Amino acid sequence: MPDGFDVVGVELPGDPLNINGSAPDYVNVEFFQKLITVSNGSQPVWQNVAATTTSGGSQSGNVFVPQTPEVYGYDDDGNLTSDGWRTG
Repeated sequence: MPDGFDVVGVELPGDPLNINGSAPDYVNVEFFQKLITVSNGSQPVWQNVAATTTSGGSQSGNVFVPQTPEVYGYDDDGNLTSDGWRTG
């Protein structure tokens, strides 16, 4: 399991973008990419992601990153009962 995830998208050329307070790792014309690292070795993480531009645009949301390693639970018939996020 990863200890991070990529945020990718499109921005207007010439309008600098910040993701969680720092510049993207990669920009090609209007396309961008930013690696967000998380500490998910002992529990899953519900990571907030916020993108803002210097012209005042903004977008935010959350990303679920499961615990590493992800622990699966099964019933006696072999049916998945938990996956580190959901149980039942």
